Amino acid sequence: MNTRRGRDRELEAGSRAHYEDPGYYTSTYASRIDDVAFYVSLAQKSGGPVLEYGVGNGRIALPIARHGIEVVGVDHSRPMLGDLKARLAREPGEVRRRVRGVHG
Repeated sequence: MNTRRGRDRELEAGSRAHYEDPGYYTSTYASRIDDVAFYVSLAQKSGGPVLEYGVGNGRIALPIARHGIEVVGVDHSRPMLGDLKARLAREPGEVRRRVRGVHG
C-alpha cells in the first residue's frame, strides 16, 4: 500500500510541475499549436468575451486576445499568473487591455 501512495505522490508532483513552473510548462507545450488554433477559431466564431478556466501563462489566451477577443482567465497557480502578467507586459496595449487574469 505504501508503494502505491509513493507512486501517487510522484505522479501528483510531476503533474503539478507543469503548472507551478512556467518555464517548464512553456518548454513542454511550445510545439503544441493545433489546440491554440482551435480555441482562437472558436473565440472568433463566438465574438467573445471568453472565460478561460486554467489560463496558466496565457498560451491560449494571448493568441485569442491578439485576434481582438476579450479574455478573462482564471487560474489557481500564482506562478503561472505571474508569468501571464510578465507576458502581457510585452504585448501591445490593445492586447493587454483584452486580457484579465484572476486567481481562483
